[in-house]
Amino acid sequence: MIPKPEWVTHFPDGELGLHTPNNTKIILGAIDAEYTRISYTENLILSLQFAVVNLKNGTYKKYIHYMDTTTKERLSLSEIILIIFQLMGIPESEIHGYHLILICHMCAAEFSTMKDRKKIAPYLEFLYKTVITFKPIEITLKLSDGSSCKITFEVGDTMLLLPPSHRSLEKATSLLDEKFHKKELTQNEKERMDLLLQNDPIRFEEYALHDADITLRLFIKLQYTLNKMNGSKNTRFTTIGSATVKHFVKQMNKEMFKSQFGKSNEVYQQGLSLAKRAYMGGLNSSYVVGEREGELFLDIDFSSAYPTVMNLLEMSDFGQPIVTVEDDTFSLGDRDD
Repeated sequence: MIPKPEWVTHFPDGELGLHTPNNTKIILGAIDAEYTRISYTENLILSLQFAVVNLKNGTYKKYIHYMDTTTKERLSLSEIILIIFQLMGIPESEIHGYHLILICHMCAAEFSTMKDRKKIAPYLEFLYKTVITFKPIEITLKLSDGSSCKITFEVGDTMLLLPPSHRSLEKATSLLDEKFHKKELTQNEKERMDLLLQNDPIRFEEYALHDADITLRLFIKLQYTLNKMNGSKNTRFTTIGSATVKHFVKQMNKEMFKSQFGKSNEVYQQGLSLAKRAYMGGLNSSYVVGEREGELFLDIDFSSAYPTVMNLLEMSDFGQPIVTVEDDTFSLGDRDD
């Protein structure tokens, strides 16, 4: 059974330090990767940072896992999850039944570092160049003794909970207290994180762990804030759009929409049928200009319909290759004035 997201109201004003343990088997775990580019097509993963809170007992810990760069080490999703449970001091025998919300800022970047990313991809939703889960999924973990256990699992992206103007982590953390703003690095340091790790490991670790910490705090703050703005409680929002839609649906006059767009409305069904036929030919035209009264007109547009259909089509047979006429076999001749 998936636990209800009652944890939202357990963080007064969205603050992590004010959480009251609620004996629920839920873990919020933020991850963040540091890497450096070694070629145009490949990044070297330097470390993976964790900021994790166990809602059952209130335990909060941060941890940095340094990769073996000589072997270009990458972790699998299962390995990352088991690190989180180890960090929380939860023995393998007690993992079964937990619910884990894995949080990133731009999850596509963190998931691209995983060695089993191709295996994971079919279970994720792709949205605005990143990945999340709209609904919790059940995964099976293999334990060190050869046995297995099951947990429920979600992916949350703080970037999708923000307006476009604040989707960078630097701007997003301006919504938090100043001590939780993103730490500064020079552009050269950002491009050569490997040299920063080599020359100033303490500063590297402070910067890396801070990113994981503020990602977790930002997620909690945004969930609390969106609930407060939406007039809801304990709702787990996946995107800022989902919060807007829930508020819109709650406020709108549903009867008005039912009367015009219900399945029993004959005019609506005729309009829908017309739209379907029009899209078969790739044409949606209106031959009536001006105002009309007493009729309902529908203009239906399916987002990305044409490229989606084109992508499903097999390669066309273009017949024989086009023959190019040689320059010396064709001329315009003299023009008569």
